[in-house]
Amino acid sequence: MQAALREVSASTKQKTVAVYTLVGEDNYRALVITPDTISSVSTPIKGKALNGKAQQLWRLLRTPEYDPQPAAKEIYDIVFAPLAAKLPTDTKTILWSLDGNLRYVPVSALHDGKQYLVERYNNVIFTRADNERLTPNVMPNLKGTGFGSSESHTVKLAGETFNAAALPSVKTELARIFKNGNSTAGILPSEVLLDERFTKAGMLAELQKRRPVVHIASHFKFEAGDEARSFLLLGDGMTFTLNEMKREQNLFSGVDLLTLSACQTAAQRADASGREVDGFAELAQRLGAGAVMASLWEVSDNSTAELMSRFYKTYNSQTGANKATSLRSAQIALLRGEYKTASAANRQLTREDAKISDKIKIDSAKLKPFKAAKTAPFAHPYYWSPFILIGNWK
Repeated sequence: MQAALREVSASTKQKTVAVYTLVGEDNYRALVITPDTISSVSTPIKGKALNGKAQQLWRLLRTPEYDPQPAAKEIYDIVFAPLAAKLPTDTKTILWSLDGNLRYVPVSALHDGKQYLVERYNNVIFTRADNERLTPNVMPNLKGTGFGSSESHTVKLAGETFNAAALPSVKTELARIFKNGNSTAGILPSEVLLDERFTKAGMLAELQKRRPVVHIASHFKFEAGDEARSFLLLGDGMTFTLNEMKREQNLFSGVDLLTLSACQTAAQRADASGREVDGFAELAQRLGAGAVMASLWEVSDNSTAELMSRFYKTYNSQTGANKATSLRSAQIALLRGEYKTASAANRQLTREDAKISDKIKIDSAKLKPFKAAKTAPFAHPYYWSPFILIGNWK
């Protein structure tokens, strides 16, 4: 790992470190690896307690009406504060290997009492499949394929019914990212398959063209340990399960960045561990993807279109920009109100979302209203923090 850190720090001119976290039965531990040193830290806390606090923070981050900063400061003090002194002063990027319910927490939303971690560092997740994918260079000229489902669908799978709400701003999201015969206002040359054109056969045919960017704006539901019930909703109302994806050899071959902008994890389950997040990222990478950008929850459509368009514009045109710096720049823009769009209509919540408040109990002291400034309608981490970058961040 140290050799990889030295190589990537030199090629990007950004000091990069790796942090392995472990939620133990009686303590939290972290291994901090820099290009030159290896050290460790430990915090005494029961694993069950830390996992519970992480789950509560996840719930607060998903609720724009409440202020998540007290809970984010609590996790910061446990997870990050003990290792902060181990980081070189010129650290720019932190690669995180997260454990337990910390996998559901976007580390960019941890708060030190004055600012969020996104305001200090690029934050990237890495998995077991990443060891050989951190150092390769990426294609300089970006072309992409966009897939989207904007209409509501009812899906029956494995004896369960999933009501997928309409995603009305998917069309805007794709139009702002991709330029083709139907839209010249986008950023990347592309082909877009929307709604009824977004079929399994159509998707497989487009992926054979090996464009380096693939952006999917549709419901993607993860079930921990159940690949037959974890699925991508296609535009025609059909599903593409993880089991089926595994059978498509080299499905994402040639893809430098796979973006999933509307994921739904299993964080509300009592046996949640976050492994489904790592699991899909590892699968996508083993099927050829260099990096995955995914959301830890479904987000307001308007803010997603804003963030994604800023991300791709920076990544495609700014000298020296990489995926990590481009994502951080887009997140900070939402946080600080650097966007023109002021409306923030939320998506309808799915059946599972409606039950979350009953499953995850929040300490009453943490239920404080969040007041967003009129100049920064997307300042709450609900809008900007769920997007995590996994894998090759260059």
